[in-house]
Amino acid sequence: MKKREWNEEEIKQLLNQLPSITDHRTSSEMYQHIERKIKGRKQRTWIAPTIATLAALFLFALMTPYLFQEISSSSYEEAADESGGDQDNSLNSLTMGEGEIANIEEKSEDEAAEAKLFEDKQSTISPQDTFVIHSKDREKYLTFALTNEQSEITIPFSFNEDEHVEDLKEIERISSEEVSEIMESFRFELEDTTFAHTKIPNEVIINYQGQPNLSSSASEIYYMETIQETFRWLGYKKARLQTREEEGIEFGNTGMKTELDIETNRKKAYFIYRMQDNSRALLVPSNESFETIEDAVLAMKEGTANLKLESPFLTTIDSIDIDEDKTELDITFPSNIEFEDSEPYILMLESLLLTAKEFGFQKVKFNGVKMQRIGVMNLAEPVEVPFAPNPIFFHNK
Repeated sequence: MKKREWNEEEIKQLLNQLPSITDHRTSSEMYQHIERKIKGRKQRTWIAPTIATLAALFLFALMTPYLFQEISSSSYEEAADESGGDQDNSLNSLTMGEGEIANIEEKSEDEAAEAKLFEDKQSTISPQDTFVIHSKDREKYLTFALTNEQSEITIPFSFNEDEHVEDLKEIERISSEEVSEIMESFRFELEDTTFAHTKIPNEVIINYQGQPNLSSSASEIYYMETIQETFRWLGYKKARLQTREEEGIEFGNTGMKTELDIETNRKKAYFIYRMQDNSRALLVPSNESFETIEDAVLAMKEGTANLKLESPFLTTIDSIDIDEDKTELDITFPSNIEFEDSEPYILMLESLLLTAKEFGFQKVKFNGVKMQRIGVMNLAEPVEVPFAPNPIFFHNK
């Protein structure tokens, strides 16, 4: 059947034949009615989806325990089948597991030992309240000298002694390898040298075994410096020099030497030395001696850049006044300096105490310090000079 096409005139006639509809509402009433219809539909749009979601969650909650029970049961049956089919392999695996446990335990012990060594090393670089050994503790420490890796600086270290050991035997026992476990990149110049007492009190025999080679002036200087900075702390006054039990040591620069006077007060200035920027500070005597303590303090303010020896003085301190009174030294700081109980101030004061000791002073009175105590020092009264620098905890094997 062919579709009839209506023209525009026919459509108008059909519309005119429809019954007329009259709406007596005003336009505002019609608008309010339409608005209520729209709001009603918007408020009801969330009801059906919400009900459907709650129903789905309720069904999921009911079914979840059964799903987990089925999965667990299936996993258990599979594990049981594998266990039954490979019983011999399981026994072998168990034996191997025991070996692995032993290895793990052994590894844990090694790691614990390494951690202990690490803690011991760290204890030497943690913040300190003192960098010196006091006279009352002198029997607990053995002080001897090491040099830095380039053999440019001689550094006295005070190692604590776990047990009382005769000093010469203890020094002879020490080797570079043992020291390096705690203090890396330092050398013991007397490594292949033996020591013995003489019949004369305060004398020691230094028996050189031919190593290291002392032909250069540098090796000669630091070999003799190590003797000085080791045996002066032990109270010796003279060293008798030998080579393989024969009298004298042949030095490349000064020739044959048979003895060496050991100086108690060497008139040195003390500086700060650090191997790295974040490593612990060490108080180090200068390579050269000074005529007066004023000259030594002036050198301390400058530092020694070529040897990486830092000045112990804070940059805020331009000058200090020094007065000598027999065995006591008076040091006066500027009145505008604010002191703190912290490492930089401890290092400054203790470096001055060690320098005063080098010139024979027994006590130092610090004036101009408003604090009564810094570190372990009671600044309200004269402070006794220390026995030796750089306490290090050395655990004997």
